[in-house]
Formats: sequence, C-alpha cells, structure tokens
Amino acid sequence: MVEGRILYAKLEEACFLKFEGDIRYTNNTGFDEFIENAFLECSPHEVLIDMSETASIDSTNLGLLARIARHMLDAWNRKPTILSPDESITTLLTSIGFDEVFVIVCEYDEGIADAAELAEVSPAEKSAREQMATVLKAHRELTRLDADNDGVFRNIVSALEQDIKHHDEAPGKS
Repeated sequence: MVEGRILYAKLEEACFLKFEGDIRYTNNTGFDEFIENAFLECSPHEVLIDMSETASIDSTNLGLLARIARHMLDAWNRKPTILSPDESITTLLTSIGFDEVFVIVCEYDEGIADAAELAEVSPAEKSAREQMATVLKAHRELTRLDADNDGVFRNIVSALEQDIKHHDEAPGKS
C-alpha cells in the first residue's frame, strides 16, 4: 500500500485538503498542528476534503477530521465537504456518523485539484506522550460525534487514558 500524505491549499477563505494513499497518524504527525494553525490563523469559511485517492484512513485521522467538522459547525454553522468516490471509504465515513457533520459528495470532478497548488502537511517531532494525547483527543472527538461511536471507541479511549496516566507516573516524569 502507498504511504499516505496529506496535501493542502489555502484559497482566500477556503481550505482544500487532499488525502493520498494509506493515511496513518504515524506517517502524518503534523496534521493536528496543521488543523490548529489553519483554524487559528484564518478560520476558513469553506473546507473541501478530497479523498478520491485515499486507500485507507485510520481512526485518529478520522477523529481529527471530526474536529474540523465541529469547528466549522461552531464557527460558521456550515458543514465541510468530503469528496469520496470510493464506495468503501464512503461506507466507513457514514458508519461513524460523518454524514451528519459533513456533506459527502460521491462524484468527483477531476478539475478541482488543478485549481490549487498543493503543499504537503509537514510532519511534526512529537514525544510519545504528545502522540498519545493527540490520539486520545481524536478518539474522544469520534465518541462525541455519534452515540454508536462511544461503544466502538470506548475501550481505545480508556486504554489511552491509562497509558498516559502510566507515562505521567513513571519515574522522572513530572
């Protein structure tokens, strides 16, 4: 499977994201910082996420996308749009409630990516604790998204909370 990457372009009051390949948090550790910076800097009014070349996406990145949706709904009362022509990706998105907080478009217009020059989201150097905290926040976001998700992700959230607690209690940690 092709290692994934996340590309972006900021166009006036819009943000365009393109997910390519196998999207795993371990390969895209800078995505959460990108989200924080993108929404703190310019708080886009429109967000378009192109998943036409996404082979797979992990739950951490799904949780980070859910955070984008929550921000858009809170700030602008708008849903971001996901382009998802792959039926298996669309099924995944709807199974966790993304159809409630995103507009999911299954038909892809090839010209959309040509409209912007894309840059890659930079990886970030993070400690093990910082990575665990990001994964925990992302999964908590998924549990907030849909009542069914609480049952799906409850054990992951509990395990991550325990991991962070043990990490913080380890000798030499403050």
